[in-house]
Formats: sequence, C-alpha cells, structure tokens
Amino acid sequence: MSTVIPATETYRTKVAAAAASGTPLPAITTVAWGTGSTPASPDDQSLDSEAHRQSVDSAVADGVTLKIGATLAGGSVLGLGIREVGIFDADGDLAARRVHSPLELDSGTSIVATLDLQF
Repeated sequence: MSTVIPATETYRTKVAAAAASGTPLPAITTVAWGTGSTPASPDDQSLDSEAHRQSVDSAVADGVTLKIGATLAGGSVLGLGIREVGIFDADGDLAARRVHSPLELDSGTSIVATLDLQF
C-alpha cells in the first residue's frame, strides 16, 4: 500500500516556523491506525477512533515528500475494520491522516504501508 497524503495545517505551520527560524523540525516518529470513517481534513488533530499506535519502521526524505514505512501486525487489531491511518511527530502532533476502505487482518498476517507525506 502506497499513498500520498497531505500534511495537516499544524504540521505545515511547524515546517514554515522551522524554516523561518532555523530550528529543527520534530521528526516523524509514530503511526497510528484507527476505525474512524470521517473524511480526512487539513484541520485534523487526531484520528477519529484510534485503535493502535506504534513506532514507524522508517522515514526517508525523497524530493518534496517524506516516505514513511510502517508494518501493521494483524494481532494488534484483531476484529477491527481499520479505516484510517495517521502519522505523528515527536511532539505528538498529527502530521497527516488518511481514510481508506476497511482492512481486516487476521492474527499472523500484516500489512506493510508506505505513506508519502507531502507538504
């Protein structure tokens, strides 16, 4: 699964402030999965219904996007229809959120996601 998701206004504001002041931007450190179905908005502050949060597998700059890798193990979300994914920075702020068709995973299965964060 690979998809481009736009950054939230909160994260874009942090990018602009860091560029203006020369201060470091908080790293993207965690990904969360949830069951909410409300369409994503640039004003989102959290997932609608968070079910599981974990560290990202990787975060790599690629031109104007940031490629985030994450693996969701089915045992972490048994019996849930996962419909949303969000990535969060080290401050705990939502950097981006996407809603998709429901995914149901069984124990012993997993999904590998690459999320391309666009500013």
